[in-house]
Amino acid sequence: MNITNIFYPKNILSLFYCLTISLKNKKAKNILIINTEYIEKNFINKYLKKIYYEFDEIYFIKYKRLSLFKYKSIFQDIKISDKNINTIKNIKLINHLIKTYKYINFYGNNDGLESYIFLKMKKNVNFHFIEHGHGNLLHFYLNRKKFKDVIKNFILKILFFINLTKGYPVKFESYYGSLANTSMKLSINGSHVKKVVYFRSLNKLFLKYFKKVKPTQKKLIWINLCDQTLKFNSFEFNKILNFINVNLNKKNETLYIKYHPNKNYNWDNHFKKLLKFLKKEKIKFIIEKKQQSSIPIEIICLFYQIKKSYSFLSTSTLINSFLIKGYKNYIFFNYTLNNSKVNQYSNLIKNFYLKNFKFNTKFI
Repeated sequence: MNITNIFYPKNILSLFYCLTISLKNKKAKNILIINTEYIEKNFINKYLKKIYYEFDEIYFIKYKRLSLFKYKSIFQDIKISDKNINTIKNIKLINHLIKTYKYINFYGNNDGLESYIFLKMKKNVNFHFIEHGHGNLLHFYLNRKKFKDVIKNFILKILFFINLTKGYPVKFESYYGSLANTSMKLSINGSHVKKVVYFRSLNKLFLKYFKKVKPTQKKLIWINLCDQTLKFNSFEFNKILNFINVNLNKKNETLYIKYHPNKNYNWDNHFKKLLKFLKKEKIKFIIEKKQQSSIPIEIICLFYQIKKSYSFLSTSTLINSFLIKGYKNYIFFNYTLNNSKVNQYSNLIKNFYLKNFKFNTKFI
């Protein structure tokens, strides 16, 4: 049976996960689909030209998924899901691939393409989830025992089979990423994931396939204190600034600030307060030029040999702990949890991070 691997990453890091899987499966046909809503074609052509040689085919599509962080009801969820599928069914490439290849391994991010492909292929396709952030891992971990997700899954399947919805809660056979470990029990769309595959050594791939970028100076310390999903707490934030002021070696270390890769992302009150503080205390800092701001910080830290950071809880700072040898990772954990606008954190969530991300990390 000839199986075709189709990869659909959501960000640059998940693209490298796809590349890793592709390189290990050279005998199969490997097809890469890049959604320009997630990864710009100009970025690939400027920094990652070498990947064109590692996939049999590479295609670019433009698909903007409709979604809400929180849904009022299951019916609102279904309505938005159906709208997404109506958009996907008009993407010529997806229909072409479904017609061309009889058996498919689809590596994606659960953004609607899976439901449409299942609708057309049923048992001739297997789905695999590619990690693109600590948020989705947390969700899959916390929902592994939730009865309401099982019920929701059951209701969606019934509605699908009686043609009242086009969306289907597809089952993912495996989960690939750098944050999960093989012993984790995860649940996606109400179904248990059979296999967790983790990547710990992406450094060689970054160095081989990414166009090299050089730092403007040495002894850089990454600081990531801008997060629009957090409420600004002046009193608590001042404690963070004072900690940095004491902990930083002002003579030899320079703070490195990078624009967020999302072009619609704006500096928030945390950043404005930080900037005033750095100038007042005469702490050296640089802000990365905009043309390189789209490069993921994981790759910047590798090329710039950054081995220390001050940050709110984020995917990048967690991954750097694993990727970079001797990395000193200061995460302002309590501030992140206590001031989140989008999540209500519990002890269970706290325990998840404290248990699974001890390595090279100091939670503050």
